[in-house]
Amino acid sequence: MVYIIRGLYWSLLGDCNIKEEVLGLSIGFISFLGYLPDILIPVVNIYFFNTYGDHGGYNAYFIFCALASVAAIMITVIFKLNVKKRNKRMIGTAEFNITG
Repeated sequence: MVYIIRGLYWSLLGDCNIKEEVLGLSIGFISFLGYLPDILIPVVNIYFFNTYGDHGGYNAYFIFCALASVAAIMITVIFKLNVKKRNKRMIGTAEFNITG
């Protein structure tokens, strides 16, 4: 499931109209963001279990996951709105250039 979701961040490159000069840097940055949870989750889990014990650690971990999910949904909605706004602006500009 995790690898299916990672395929999603590759699809965002098409929506962003990234210039070819910085495409490699963009791919590296997106890969870094995509694999960042693999780096951070074990550290967060160790902290939660050391701080709150076995049962409290699981509760803290699931609360953390829920908050991270809400943040991810908010960021996705903001990104979608920005892409829509930019596409409308680009379509309007293209129509203006064709007719004007």
